[in-house]
Amino acid sequence: MKNEFDGRTTAALGLALILLPATAVAEEATNSSDASTVLDRIEVTSRKRTEALREVPASIALVEGEQLARDSIRSASDIARLVPGLQMVPQLGNGSFSPVIRGLSTSFGEPNVGFFIDSVYVGSRSALDFLLGDGIERVEVARGPQSALYGRNSFAGAINFVTRDPADHPGQSLRLGIGSDARRSVQWHSAGAVGGNDSTSYRLVANGQQTDGHWTNELTGDALDARKDQGLLFSLAMRPDSPLNARWMLKLDRTRADDFAQQFVENNASFFPPLNDYQQYVGDLHAPTQGFAVTPGLFERDTQLLAMTLDYAWEVTTLTSITAFNHLDVGHAYDADYSAAPLSWSHLDLDEREFSQELRLSAEAGDGLDWMLGVSGYHASNERQDGTDFIGPATPLGGQQGWNEEDADGFAAFGQLNWRFAPAWTLTLSGRLAHDRKALRAALDVRSAQGSVSLPFEDEVDFDSFTPGAYLSFAATQNLTLYASVARASKLGGFNVFALTGVIADDERSFDAEHSTNLELGAKWSLLDGRALAQWSVFDIDWQDQIVRAIGTQGALINVNAGASHSQGMEAALQINNGRGTDASLSLSYVDAAFDDYQLLILQQIGLSPDLSGTALQYSPRWSAQVSLGHEFAITATTQAYARLNGLYRDRMLAAPDGGAYLPSATYVDLDLGLRHGDWEFSLWAQNLLQDEAAASAVLLTNPATQFGFVAGLRPGYQVFQGLVMAPVPRSYGMGVRYRF
Repeated sequence: MKNEFDGRTTAALGLALILLPATAVAEEATNSSDASTVLDRIEVTSRKRTEALREVPASIALVEGEQLARDSIRSASDIARLVPGLQMVPQLGNGSFSPVIRGLSTSFGEPNVGFFIDSVYVGSRSALDFLLGDGIERVEVARGPQSALYGRNSFAGAINFVTRDPADHPGQSLRLGIGSDARRSVQWHSAGAVGGNDSTSYRLVANGQQTDGHWTNELTGDALDARKDQGLLFSLAMRPDSPLNARWMLKLDRTRADDFAQQFVENNASFFPPLNDYQQYVGDLHAPTQGFAVTPGLFERDTQLLAMTLDYAWEVTTLTSITAFNHLDVGHAYDADYSAAPLSWSHLDLDEREFSQELRLSAEAGDGLDWMLGVSGYHASNERQDGTDFIGPATPLGGQQGWNEEDADGFAAFGQLNWRFAPAWTLTLSGRLAHDRKALRAALDVRSAQGSVSLPFEDEVDFDSFTPGAYLSFAATQNLTLYASVARASKLGGFNVFALTGVIADDERSFDAEHSTNLELGAKWSLLDGRALAQWSVFDIDWQDQIVRAIGTQGALINVNAGASHSQGMEAALQINNGRGTDASLSLSYVDAAFDDYQLLILQQIGLSPDLSGTALQYSPRWSAQVSLGHEFAITATTQAYARLNGLYRDRMLAAPDGGAYLPSATYVDLDLGLRHGDWEFSLWAQNLLQDEAAASAVLLTNPATQFGFVAGLRPGYQVFQGLVMAPVPRSYGMGVRYRF
């Protein structure tokens, strides 16, 4: 009953907030003519062409650079605070993230949401977090499958970070900040012409951020979660007096961190006599705020992205080439039992490299017809070493170490046709034909009291897919567009290369691709002479061949194509700008995502029902809502003040697939205040102003400390799985100063 009440309350508040601002600013908006705030002129490039947001037949959330440059929004993962229905779920700390759109969640295999920087694919979960700043112009979150245009892993949607053009906003600025937990930050921004040549321009953004940590490691008395982040974004554009334009982009990011604040919790339900212990946690998981005691570890991450974009235009046709190189290097070592006793130690070393090339030709054919054709290819290599060892008194239990090298190659042809076949009707057809190949060379060394065994493995798999989409839009009036779409999505399968328990059999080393059919209806309309823009959509998703967890023949927990799910829901958004310094936005998302068919047999072995049909998907809240209110006003002719309040509500959501443990609902409020005087700007900010203490994330794992305690006779029973729960996002606050040269 609590969920239903919360949902109805949120919906009522959402409708009230939509209606009240619209009434309040109607008169001002009608009388203003400042084109810079006319919302129905906002353009996006989500379909790899520049077009008005209100004309795109898809649900798109847009986060503009002004929002991203705020002090309370610092990294790529923070965009989830600005987009309801998008979850950026930390996995095993903040070392990697699982993005979730429309409830299509997965914590294993490749991500279900594609991340892109200037349309260049960023594939690893470990690379989905980086510092933002003045170099990002906007973020476009396209909900629904984008497989036809973006390819790999755009199964549930695509998030594209669009960097600022080197030619706009020339000048230099220096920004310094301090905050709680000894937070220090610095950002240098410079842009302008090269050598006085207007045809060549550059942009450089270098930033750094450091915190001494919020939580205490009670084993050492030192900070547990200290962290340093550094980033550099450099772009260079050449626009000679010819049809050819060239742009180069270099992005570097570096993270050095201590341990992540998380703990295992004891189960509280489903007592299983053969194991003489509880096997499930039921209820809301409470985030730990003390008692962290771990052997100090480390987390190190370095990423490099180099991209070159060439555009050659003649008459009505443009040829675009995007060449890119991605590199990710991760080193992670940590206390795997998260307790003061030296019992278990894990490590991960990851080296990923990818080279990609895309060519596309687009043209305005006239008579309401335009088209795009393209080809793309990539080569990726992934070298990974990881393992877990029992140490100290638990050494006799052994451990396992894995090594694998995976190569992937892919080639695709894709296209899109837009046909305005009647004055008010437009039909869009898109599709991608792709072939991908993955090759794996791996070895697993397993040690136990019975001895050790080495398990080498080598395999190669091919994936062929065709992902079509059809979109029909109808301009009902000059200000209202209705649309309907149907699209097919596909996500690559892969290999099972490492298991914390048991041994992976040779015939279980690979799993197939998964597929979905997506239906969507929507509307977009402009109000108040373009000062307000509203979006609404409903969707229905049939997810087949779903990659889920299962128990292999030799006891390993592996990925298999044994699930089927359904997701349906609604998204609504309203943006208002009165043209006189006040703007407001409200977004609302409802998602009902659940398994249609899933048998997790390991639950039966510990006394629980293995049938998860009807169980909600992990990390998929039914309701989420976001509201943003901003106001800027002049104090004198040279002094302006501004304030922005941003709030996000997220409903409770399942933390584990067994359907018992929940992450409680959360409400996050961020506040930014500032004063601009000439070339100076002073700011105050607060993140999580209300200090909501909901757990940031949780995963279900075997606890090495519980395992050792049972074997050593230190506890009467054994809990096969326990929840590893992250600490809450702490409230933080600070101040900053910026000087523009």
